[in-house]
Amino acid sequence: QEVIDSNLTPTVNLYTPLVRRFAQDGEMEKAEAWFERILEAGLKPGIFPYTSLVSGFLRLKKLKEAEDWLRKSLEAGLKSDDVMYSALIDGYCKEGSAASLQRATELLEVMLRRAAKPKPRLITKLLRCHAERGDIHAASRCADVAESVGVKIQRPEYLQLLKACAKSSVENRSDLAEKLVRQMMSDGLVPDTNTLNLLEPLLGRRLEHIAKGRGRRATRNLRKAPAHKEPVPRGAPLAELLHSVQGVKEPGETLKVLQELEEELGSEVL
Repeated sequence: QEVIDSNLTPTVNLYTPLVRRFAQDGEMEKAEAWFERILEAGLKPGIFPYTSLVSGFLRLKKLKEAEDWLRKSLEAGLKSDDVMYSALIDGYCKEGSAASLQRATELLEVMLRRAAKPKPRLITKLLRCHAERGDIHAASRCADVAESVGVKIQRPEYLQLLKACAKSSVENRSDLAEKLVRQMMSDGLVPDTNTLNLLEPLLGRRLEHIAKGRGRRATRNLRKAPAHKEPVPRGAPLAELLHSVQGVKEPGETLKVLQELEEELGSEVL
């Protein structure tokens, strides 16, 4: 203020730290007021004051205001900032409502149109949020986006997509689930037991047919369980799938298969 009062020529660098500091402290009215003084001084702010304002509003969970400042930065002719887009998408994911997730997806699409390359962690987080709400189409779109930027869909993403199918209310959800299971197994991956339990009411005997169609081809990354001597009656499609995927000859070996899976993949899978 003393510099301004002394009629010395102020620069953007004089105002920017003030905008940033007030935004960090959550005093957004003061931060915005100092930003306005940059304009009043006839100066053109760079990206950093905008970034400070977006971040400040995000910390306060004021997503609309944060997005307004992102829009203003673009209207000012500044290059789109991937960090601000990513922070906004993350904020909408944390909010978690259907409308917020829809907006997060729209912002992700904007990033792609601007030839940006979203971070894989951001895409998979949005995929997981859509899956939790049972929105299989939005979750599948996130998977497509991930692959478009060179991210290979792995077990966690497949499991989220399958859970989205189980929670979805779309009419063709069983067909989508079957397609995903087949695709997952063709990649040498195996659905975990919790996911299969979710899918069993949805797919029924289809699980058994899928398992028979795959045989032992999906076992390359897993060890066989030792033979079990005690005969156990043949079980439900879930058990059939586990037997076939693991190359197990007797249905009674299911428990040992699960133990082997836990040792191989970690307890969190089971």
